[in-house]
Amino acid sequence: MFYLEDDKEDEEVCKGSLSKTQDVYHDKSPPGILSQTMNYVGQLAGQVIVTVKELYKGINQATLSGCIDVIVVQQQDGSYQCSPFHVRFGKLGVLRSKEKVIDIEINGNAVDLHMKLGDNGEAFFVEET
Repeated sequence: MFYLEDDKEDEEVCKGSLSKTQDVYHDKSPPGILSQTMNYVGQLAGQVIVTVKELYKGINQATLSGCIDVIVVQQQDGSYQCSPFHVRFGKLGVLRSKEKVIDIEINGNAVDLHMKLGDNGEAFFVEET
């Protein structure tokens, strides 16, 4: 609701844009309110877009999980050679990643090969020297 004084000029300006009942104007918006509201909505939408963009830019890569396929080929001498691969575990699913050891299975069979997790959830082989 909009309250206006009993001033003839105000009544003339608002005449036709508001209906008056006992000095209280309602139903229609006074001139300029719609554009002010749309301006506010536009600013709010702009702020939401900026906030979402900042959240997207702020995604920590450590929260993402993934890997690539590995191709392993048996060589003529009986050894195996594989394509390069990458494994990452999201930090949201792995707490205290430094303490985690990854067991590796090939075709469902456990092998005597292990990986460890780095601070950002990336898996790597540890070579004993």
